[in-house]
Amino acid sequence: ALVLLGNSTESYEDKLKTLIRQYNVAERVLFKPAVPIEELWKYVGAADLEMMMIEPIAKSYYWALPNKLFESIQALVPIVASDLPEMKKLIDRYQIGLTCPAYDIDAISTCVERMRTDKVFYAQCKENLKVAKRDLCWENEKKVLQEAFQKVIS
Repeated sequence: ALVLLGNSTESYEDKLKTLIRQYNVAERVLFKPAVPIEELWKYVGAADLEMMMIEPIAKSYYWALPNKLFESIQALVPIVASDLPEMKKLIDRYQIGLTCPAYDIDAISTCVERMRTDKVFYAQCKENLKVAKRDLCWENEKKVLQEAFQKVIS
């Protein structure tokens, strides 16, 4: 099943629903509105795979490191994401998922299918997520932020 969680425009949701009907998968797709941050972990942690297909339509998107990436890491959920530089760097460094061009539906399908069928690779991603979770947590990142602030104010 696929859960689409969050808010979108009505026109975008209509396009998605048209595709869903076209592929005859309506009974396997659930649209859910955004949930409070206190409940988000229930959805992220229940997933087998997180997808972050961000199109590089602006510099801020091109260099994105979305919260969802770190939420997925903390929930130990493997990732398929756009091959944008910063996301790709983390995913490849820790080997916690796959990346592909956001515009390439065949590449996205190949990534999802590999995650679904290559049990050894998927299990290795799950294991590697434990290291990423330990390294990429607030307790470590706040030190980096504090050091950056010290350089600015010194």
